[in-house]
Amino acid sequence: MIKRWNKFFYRNSKIGSDPDSSWKLQNEQMKTNEVYKLINFAEGGTLIEAYDEGGIHESYEEKKARMKPFIKAEIEDKFLYPEVNRVDEKKYRKYLKAQEALSKLHNRNKENETRLQIDANGNQHDIGQSMVSLASVISQYDVHSCYWTLDRRGGVGETALHMLFVNNTPKTLTIAKILLELYPQMAVDAYMGPDYFGETCLHFAIINNSMEAFKVLLETRYCDVHARARGKFFVPVDIKLGAEVLQKDNYEGLAYYGEYPLSFAASVGNDEMYDMLLQYGADWTKADSFGNTALHLTVIHNRIDMYHHAVTHVTTKADPSVQNKAGLTPLSLAAKLGRSEMFKAILEISATKFWSYSRMICNAYPLTNLDTIAPNGDTNWNSGLMEIIQGDDDDHLNMLEGGVVTSLLDQKWKSFARRKYFRLFIFHVIHIIFLSCAVYLRPFDINLILGGTDASSIARYVFEILTCIGCVIAIYYIIREIVIEGILGFVQNLKTVPSRLLYYLGCVLMLLCIPFRIAKLVSVEDWLLAFAIPFLWSYFLFFARGLSLTGPFVTMIYTMIKTDILRFSIIYVILLGTSGVVFFYLFNDLNIFAFQTELGSFMTLLQMSLGEFDYDAVKSSRYPPLSIILFVVYMLMVHILLLSMLIAMMTRTYETIAAKTQKEWRRQWASIVIILERSYRNEEKLNFQNKYSKPIHATRMTSEGPAEDNAPLQVNVEDRGLLWVHDRGVGSGERKAVIGGRWKKTGSMAAKIQRSMVDEKNENKFESTKYSRHGVPHPDISERRKQDDQYTMPDSN
Repeated sequence: MIKRWNKFFYRNSKIGSDPDSSWKLQNEQMKTNEVYKLINFAEGGTLIEAYDEGGIHESYEEKKARMKPFIKAEIEDKFLYPEVNRVDEKKYRKYLKAQEALSKLHNRNKENETRLQIDANGNQHDIGQSMVSLASVISQYDVHSCYWTLDRRGGVGETALHMLFVNNTPKTLTIAKILLELYPQMAVDAYMGPDYFGETCLHFAIINNSMEAFKVLLETRYCDVHARARGKFFVPVDIKLGAEVLQKDNYEGLAYYGEYPLSFAASVGNDEMYDMLLQYGADWTKADSFGNTALHLTVIHNRIDMYHHAVTHVTTKADPSVQNKAGLTPLSLAAKLGRSEMFKAILEISATKFWSYSRMICNAYPLTNLDTIAPNGDTNWNSGLMEIIQGDDDDHLNMLEGGVVTSLLDQKWKSFARRKYFRLFIFHVIHIIFLSCAVYLRPFDINLILGGTDASSIARYVFEILTCIGCVIAIYYIIREIVIEGILGFVQNLKTVPSRLLYYLGCVLMLLCIPFRIAKLVSVEDWLLAFAIPFLWSYFLFFARGLSLTGPFVTMIYTMIKTDILRFSIIYVILLGTSGVVFFYLFNDLNIFAFQTELGSFMTLLQMSLGEFDYDAVKSSRYPPLSIILFVVYMLMVHILLLSMLIAMMTRTYETIAAKTQKEWRRQWASIVIILERSYRNEEKLNFQNKYSKPIHATRMTSEGPAEDNAPLQVNVEDRGLLWVHDRGVGSGERKAVIGGRWKKTGSMAAKIQRSMVDEKNENKFESTKYSRHGVPHPDISERRKQDDQYTMPDSN
């Protein structure tokens, strides 16, 4: 309970509140830690001094030979194991417990803020922030190889080689290369502290995009190409803030690159490093703590070219259908994150091209990860289409406009949704007509409600029976839908369309009226009927969402209720409750009707907030001046301020949705299509899918489907795709040709202009020479030309 309480209020009970704690720790140990004496963040230390002794004219081999005795004395003899050592969990637990002693010591000594780090040898070092809990690190620990001694590392578990890569300058990288050539086993070491746990120099080389360092590390043959950088620095933001599980599957994090070196290379888009890692045995199927592979990381970091490279690799093709722990494939992940360009690129890469003519092209797009119907007929909640419809960003709205997604929804609408939509609408209209007739024919006399025998009562009985039959049919389909989709799927449907929930409640309330009428509890029946009637009528909002004329306005209503009215109601209830108690106290025992009871006081204030009030009643309190002051304050706060704010908020919501009316309607329409789809049995959904999809592996294809007469009608969904014939527009090759042509045309025009300028210049030079003395140009050639024109030879005629 205490853990949940702290998590609710602080959000970081698991991790220290200072995000720069590791940097502070390293800086505070800069003068005492032996690792930082070798190399520090300011590119200083004994390693740098030893490197600079030879001067700038010393060759690399000479530097290496000169530094070798120093490195042996200062590094090998002091910091390195005789050979690569396997660090077991027991030894690592002892190391971290020594680190955690800092936190306990700090709690006992808050007065002078002294916090000491105790290493495995018992040495104490001052630091500035408590460590991550031991359990949070041990839970993700696996056996690590270690060449640099565990008890003589930097403040966050790093070695001198790590520090050289952190600095990332030509000088430090050269020193790192010398160390790796002398002691290639150093490449095996990873950060052992909780903050950067598991990060190796190979990760640094990829992030720094240093191909030279990358090759040197791989050539040592000691690099672990499956090393996992799993410290808190590399996790998404919500996990870093202390959440037990990922709250949002957007994987937002400044340094979230997927733990593995191959995922790092995919995240930064370096295909050359990606290929080399594969050659050295890296496995692209390795998934990080969230189940994301290198292919998922290309989507998260929006690397379209890298995704194409991975799935079309010559030797090791990545499988685009791989799922992470959230059940998301790269396609559905791109849809969830709103990466429209990545989503389109993945679709185009997976498409099967049948024919093209000029700018027209016929492609078949696989439905496995795109369609909401799974291969077995169940609803694919993690499909690309489902993620787009459930998304709430503008990017998701844009993905519903045009393209494969719109074509798929259109095919679903034509195949089954349109027919069921209008069938349900007609059924509901008839149901409401029966309900309205039964209500309008209801007598005021209680005795005639059950025992009437006149024509009006008989007609009322008929309409009431028909209304109840309609409610029974509706409840039957509710049960049927629960059986088909399960209770979770049914709840998901209700969350999408609140009006359906009200409609189902109205049907239940109508049926509950039957036993209370038999028991002659007419008052209870009236209460039930008063709620059932508006609930049943509200179902028209479901059908209004499917029309382009009314759909955006229904969306506005839902949005205003969820946001504007909810926020207004919270503040309004607080003010109403406060004022209601005070006014009831001021008018208690004064026999003023408006404030005679507790409920009456609240209702009077509610009426006052709408602008209707009796000022004489307000002055009749026990303390008139006080009641008048409270009345003015209440009217200013509620009637003027809160209501004006509500109007302003609703206006903003209206303008936001009105600016994207067509897009909002398309999303509501798409939601209706999917809701109607989920009401069918699995066999029916697969039959519908066969209608709007075509076999991908057909040998000949037309715009209508397979050209063969004996083409199979039933094909598994993995072998079926959405056939889409469309205008592909101007391709990249055509764009290059057009741009090249324009440049050629511009270049030829420029050449003509240049030639004309040169000719004019030569002509001017010729004229200047003609009218010159001793080679000196005449000052005014134009005047001389005018004189020559006056002495032209006359025409022969």
